Amino acid sequence: MDALWWSYQQLNPDIGRCLEYCNIFPRRLKLEKDKLVNLWIAQGFIKISHAAEDMEDVAESYIQELVSHSFLQPERTSSGCFRIHDLVHDLLDMVTGCDCFGIENGKGQREGWIGDVPQDVSHLFVQNYDGELITKKILGLKKLRTLIIYIVEKDTPVEEKVLQSICLRLPKLRVLAIAFNHGRQFSSHVEMFLVPESVFQLKHLRYLAFPKGAECKVILPSALAKLLHIQLLDFGLGKISDFTCAADLINLRHIFCSYVSFPNIGRLSSLQTIPSFTVRIEEGYEIKQLRYLNKIRGSLVVDGLENVKSKEEALEANLAAKERLMELTLIFPDYNDSCTPEAEAEVLEGLCSPVGLQKLSYLLLQRLKVPRLDGG
Repeated sequence: MDALWWSYQQLNPDIGRCLEYCNIFPRRLKLEKDKLVNLWIAQGFIKISHAAEDMEDVAESYIQELVSHSFLQPERTSSGCFRIHDLVHDLLDMVTGCDCFGIENGKGQREGWIGDVPQDVSHLFVQNYDGELITKKILGLKKLRTLIIYIVEKDTPVEEKVLQSICLRLPKLRVLAIAFNHGRQFSSHVEMFLVPESVFQLKHLRYLAFPKGAECKVILPSALAKLLHIQLLDFGLGKISDFTCAADLINLRHIFCSYVSFPNIGRLSSLQTIPSFTVRIEEGYEIKQLRYLNKIRGSLVVDGLENVKSKEEALEANLAAKERLMELTLIFPDYNDSCTPEAEAEVLEGLCSPVGLQKLSYLLLQRLKVPRLDGG
């Protein structure tokens, strides 16, 4: 333990703070790198030295530093995942005190969790959703900045009144993540989920996660536009039906869902993650909206390309400048009657891909032929 304590003291204070935050999680829990990075950023732990630097890149360097000192142990079977050794947790228990706290309330506990939550806790992890637990022991935590509920079982859905109470009575939250364990939430079949109007009360919120299944339609309130600090929205495989206020969220960096479409996405110059972009012949949905989204990373799907009419118009997307993009999928219908094959080829030529791209896919959508009932 002495050697471990010495290594901890040698850490940059900002990196040490990120490590301390990991003590919110139960022992031996598998931690995902991308989630850690986004949680650290949401709490303001990541410091950049100049405007051109990305917080995500700095956070990844923090992770590399923690791995090199064995504070984080890479998972051999899961790329991008880590675990924390029990000895490191012992150290963090001494260092963090009551700042980070976890409630490991197993589903099989008939009487519910009977412990006490420190009143000055800042970051709280709850293993299983329990509406009564939240109402009686969590809503009074005035200093709470993180609330992560790991599992929401099918037989204990989140009550609307509990969600409303969280938004109204925990105003200092920066992170609100319900069903943090995506896999368990995706097993449920919820057709519609309404984010409560009262979410606008969380003025300091940076990270909002309500992962949903593929059949779920997510309804966002117009009041979401008041969350000016929001950086991440995670709805899992859910489909966002209406997000017209999105262009006002200038600090938004990541949108996780299976589908979303909104006008004037080009205003979100900090955006790094979005499932897809659909070009329309409509103001605010032009291909040029991608021009200034040069921080996009990971993968991107662009469809509706039949609505791009020339090479010059395609060049306005400025795809070549998106240096962090690893995978790009371009979708073009093969039933486009308004555009010749030569014009389509010019459009694709104008969509110059970045030099560092690892995977480029072209998809041709075929029109379904419905057989005539009269036999003709």
